[in-house]
Amino acid sequence: MKLITDVKAIDLAIKSIQSRGSKLSKDIHVTAVSCLNHIEKHGDITLLNRLMAALPAGWRANALKAWAEEFGKVNYDNTQKAFVYDKAKTSNIEGAISVTPEDFKPEPEYKPLDLEAAIKALIKKAGERVNSENDNVPEELFNKLNSLVA
Repeated sequence: MKLITDVKAIDLAIKSIQSRGSKLSKDIHVTAVSCLNHIEKHGDITLLNRLMAALPAGWRANALKAWAEEFGKVNYDNTQKAFVYDKAKTSNIEGAISVTPEDFKPEPEYKPLDLEAAIKALIKKAGERVNSENDNVPEELFNKLNSLVA
C-alpha cells in the first residue's frame, strides 16, 4: 500500500470516494428495486440474492435486508444466508423507489463500550434467571460475576 502524503492528493481522494460512493449507492438502489420488481413479476429471488452476494464488504447489507423485507415478497433466512420468496407478502415498488435501503434503516449511532455498565446489565439479566430451568445461569458463576462490581 502506498500512502498518500500530499494534503491536496488526500483531499482529491476523499472527493473521489464521496462521488463514487454516491454513485454506487444509487446503482445499488436502482438494482435492488429492479430485483424486487423482477420478483413481483416472476417469483424469482435469484437476482436479489446475487445482489446481496455482490455487495462490497462494509456496505450496509442489513439495511438492504430490512428494506427488501419491507417492500418485497421476500424474507431473509439467516440459516440459508439468503432471501426466500414469500408469496403471502405484497410488493410495494413505489415505496421501494421512494427510500434507499440506507435511509430506510440508518446506521446505528456509535456507542463506545462502558464495561461497568455492560457488566451491571448482564448481572441484572442473569440475576432474574439464576437457577432457571430454561437458562444456564449457575448461582456460583453468577455470584463470581456479581463480585466484579460489588
